[in-house]
Amino acid sequence: MTSPQGIDVSRWVGQVNWPAVKAAGYSFAAVRATVGDFYTDERFAENWQGAKAAGLYRCAYHALRPDDPAVAQIDRFERVVGGAGDLPHVLDVEVDGGQTNATIRARTLECLQLMEARFGRKPLVYTADWFWTPRLGPVDWADDYDLWVAHYYWPQVTSPTIPAGWMKWKIWQHSNKGRVPGISASSDLNFFGGTMEELAAYAGGSPPPPPPPPTLENRVENLERWAEELDAWARTQGYDGVGPRG
Repeated sequence: MTSPQGIDVSRWVGQVNWPAVKAAGYSFAAVRATVGDFYTDERFAENWQGAKAAGLYRCAYHALRPDDPAVAQIDRFERVVGGAGDLPHVLDVEVDGGQTNATIRARTLECLQLMEARFGRKPLVYTADWFWTPRLGPVDWADDYDLWVAHYYWPQVTSPTIPAGWMKWKIWQHSNKGRVPGISASSDLNFFGGTMEELAAYAGGSPPPPPPPPTLENRVENLERWAEELDAWARTQGYDGVGPRG
């Protein structure tokens, strides 16, 4: 697949070298901002600014908690994010909070409507068939919102399973175990469902600024990381840097 590629990040991946991510060919990033009405991701601000400075298209995402009031959740999200991104912001729908299906449906729609009212654009819905279909089902408003679908194991899986209520996806999270230059932990990897020109149009019609040239420090850090990754790979192949293990 030759679609534009992106990542999504939270505090769990640690510090991100955003120029290295951009240099590796990634075009967009979703950055976790908040969870429910009680938590702000401690790395949101640095990731939000870092992605912008490196020249990636950005959006922020909020992890829905159906057991928390919708207004309180989106109030927190708006305070943390501050304004619109290049791409639509995202409502992450994948936990039930111990609530009934009817409550999950109602809270999801209320949060989506609040996000649209606050930021002036319909948000994306991040979810997966395993959660959405049995818990929310084919609600008649689902297809009003673009879908960011999670379904792993690409390239063995060549097409994601679409949750009830949608016919197509806009972004496909195809792995949660990716290796991305500039990120030491395993990373979530995504495809955009279109061309680079279509991604630019989706982001508002103008390309992001080019990344600044890497500093000498960046280059040294990249060389050191690549050397460590090569050494780790060699060890998995039975080499210790001198010759085959005997």
